[in-house]
Amino acid sequence: MKTKINLKTRSTLSAFVVCLTLTSACSTSATRGPTSVDSEANPLVSVDLRPELLQYDAKITLTETGPVKTHNHCNIKRIVLAGRDPVVPGSNSSEVVSAFIYTPKESSSTLPGKVLINPPTGGITPLDRGLAQSLCQKGAEVAVLETWSGYDEPGKIDFGSHDRASIRAIFAARYVIEYLNAPITILGSSVGAIYSSMIMGQDSRVKAGVFLVGGAPMVDVLTLTDQKIPATLREERMEQFHIADQKAYHDLLEKNVRISASDFASSSRAQDILMFVGLRDTTVPTATQIFLWKAWGQPERIDFKKNHVDTIVAASVLRKHKIMKFILAHAKTP
Repeated sequence: MKTKINLKTRSTLSAFVVCLTLTSACSTSATRGPTSVDSEANPLVSVDLRPELLQYDAKITLTETGPVKTHNHCNIKRIVLAGRDPVVPGSNSSEVVSAFIYTPKESSSTLPGKVLINPPTGGITPLDRGLAQSLCQKGAEVAVLETWSGYDEPGKIDFGSHDRASIRAIFAARYVIEYLNAPITILGSSVGAIYSSMIMGQDSRVKAGVFLVGGAPMVDVLTLTDQKIPATLREERMEQFHIADQKAYHDLLEKNVRISASDFASSSRAQDILMFVGLRDTTVPTATQIFLWKAWGQPERIDFKKNHVDTIVAASVLRKHKIMKFILAHAKTP
């Protein structure tokens, strides 16, 4: 029998910020701990990486630029950026990020804003490419994230892998925003929506967001999802670490997963967000999508009585005009 997980309001991030301000009132566990290598030595105990969110370094290096291809009045190139690795600070390692940049062939665009697309698990889809192409044809410069260091973190057995994945995803997007050098609207699907929600709450240059089937809290998504990678990982962990049931697994996640999209949400930004919810979603369970929607102050929301993938497809195809209109409206706002 499945254990029901109660979704409750979390204040871990705000408490953490207070902790940084009033250091005498906090335990040493809130300060920067060992590196991720140390955390993997004890897979049941993770390192608190939240301090690294406050240590963002905007310095990036453009390490590679691919050949420019032209398609339907748009120039498309692949770039590779390198910035500070937030998971292994103080080392010589860098976080490497790749993205595709769509630029209007005619440089007459007056749009002050640009667009960043964050794909779902599995990487860039034809839907992402199609939207990028359509927005580019309307005069927008669009970046589509491809991959970054630690992209495969969520499949690792130790419980610290989820926060490592989140913080690297946040930094990867912010490095691309540095490259774009302008206010942006961000769009994400599935885990891309979860990360996009985090990024919007972290970076003031993100003026608006479109989230397709994103959810929170992260521990509830990870406990209940039927997506193959985290579901298989859940089974392996429960067997290897002798975790009794789903509730025990959820409780262990709560002790180790400290970064969640809802922690970064602000109800004052509701007018800047468009959300799509799958009412029959078991991959990012519907209840977690509604939780994130409420965390953002109940912004405009469009529901589909469909599962996870079908909701993404329906939103991207049937409501493509709506999405583009929303994005372009915000891109035209200085």
